[in-house]
Amino acid sequence: MSLYQQGDETIDKRRAFVQKRRDKIERHLEELKGALDFITYKYRHYGTAAEAGTCDAPHNMSEDEMPAEIATIKRKCRISSR
Repeated sequence: MSLYQQGDETIDKRRAFVQKRRDKIERHLEELKGALDFITYKYRHYGTAAEAGTCDAPHNMSEDEMPAEIATIKRKCRISSR
C-alpha cells in the first residue's frame, strides 16, 4: 500500500512485488496439482483393489492395463509397483 501511495516512481517495484507473488502462487499450484495427481492415482488404485477384492490386483497391473491418465500419473509421481 505504501508503494502505491508513493506514486508512479514505484511502478517497477510494485510490478516486481506482484510478479514475486504470482510466481509463488504458480509454484503452490504445481505442488497442489502433484498432490491431486497422487490422490487421483490412489483413488483409482483402491477402486481396482475393491473390485478385485485384493490390493494385489492393482499392484500386479501393467501400465498397459491402466487408463492412460493413471499410467501417466504413476510415471510422473514415480510410484512403484512394490
